[in-house]
Amino acid sequence: RSPSCCGTVMVMDPEVKPLTRSWCLFELLQTFVLQQDNPDFEFLLGTVNGVLNHGGVTDINLALRIGRTIAHLDLKDAEASDVTDKAMINSLVEDSGGFETMNNFIRQKVQDVLLVVRNGVEGGFNELHEMLARTTAADVKDVTTSPRISLQNRSRSPESQLTPSPRRAV
Repeated sequence: RSPSCCGTVMVMDPEVKPLTRSWCLFELLQTFVLQQDNPDFEFLLGTVNGVLNHGGVTDINLALRIGRTIAHLDLKDAEASDVTDKAMINSLVEDSGGFETMNNFIRQKVQDVLLVVRNGVEGGFNELHEMLARTTAADVKDVTTSPRISLQNRSRSPESQLTPSPRRAV
């Protein structure tokens, strides 16, 4: 517990494997305990694309998959290759409020992260929508004020412009 440490980063894969491992549960427990003493101690949720808490580049489908998986996850099912490690970690979890407390803790943290992701995605879509609306309005003005008839089509009658020209074999 270094005083210079200001948070924990848990990097998630698409299968949310870290939370199925007892030692990752131990790290989550340490974060929970440290946040009891220092509410500013951060829990950061990362992916291969970056830190989700900070609203950076993200895969929205991965964020949703993480949320769905954690909604149904019970940390009591976390596994360890050594049964004595699992028993020790489970005992520490029970001494710190139990599995229900830890399940609620991770669900709340992921819920907070998903709100950041949602706000970031909505902001990006709103910005894109406005950008497209401005571009579309300018393009429509250009189309209505300048004729776009090619020189090739000027010699043809209006009726012939509606029917495609026959293609020549090459």
